[in-house]
Amino acid sequence: MRALQEAARVLRPDGVVFTAAISRWAPRLDGVVADRLYRPLPQLLDLLPDIEDTGDLPPAHPAGFAAYTHRPDDLMAEVRDAGLEVEDLVGLEGLPLSVAETTARRDDPTDWQVMLDSARGIERVPELLGLSAHLLCTARRPAASPPGAGWSLRPRQAPATVGAIGSGLSFAVSRWT
Repeated sequence: MRALQEAARVLRPDGVVFTAAISRWAPRLDGVVADRLYRPLPQLLDLLPDIEDTGDLPPAHPAGFAAYTHRPDDLMAEVRDAGLEVEDLVGLEGLPLSVAETTARRDDPTDWQVMLDSARGIERVPELLGLSAHLLCTARRPAASPPGAGWSLRPRQAPATVGAIGSGLSFAVSRWT
C-alpha cells in the first residue's frame, strides 16, 4: 500500500501508473498444478489454505520469497485507496495451460492464433481474473489533484519511468504522460 501511495504522491495529475500483483490463486495454479512443486516441497500443499485465506505467501523453501497475493477486487480497492482512479484490470496469464500444451500450440499458426484470441477474450472477464497468476492494473491520478501534489521536475532530470518492487507488488509511473 505504501508503494501505491508513493506512486500517487509523485505522479503528476492525469499521469498513469501500472501496478502488477500476484493473484491469490497463483501458488495453487502455477506452483502446484502447473509446476508440481508439491513433489519437491510437499509442505506447500499444507500452506495453500492459509495463503488463499490471508493472501500471505511465505517462503516455501530457504531460497524462496515472501509476498502478498491479491484478489482482483482487493487490488482495485488498494489502488483506489491510494487516491488513484482504476482504468483497467487484466489477467496476464489467464489461460491455465501447461507449458507443454502452450509449446505444442505455438507450433501451429492456427492453434496459436486461437489461443491468443481466447486469452484476449477473457483477460478482462471479472469472474476469470483470479485464474491468472498475475494481475495488471492501470490507474490514473485524478486531473483535479490538489495544487503542489506530484513531482515537478525538469525533463533532463527525470527518466521516463520509475519502478519499485516489494511484497508481491510492482509498479511503474509514467511522469510525462
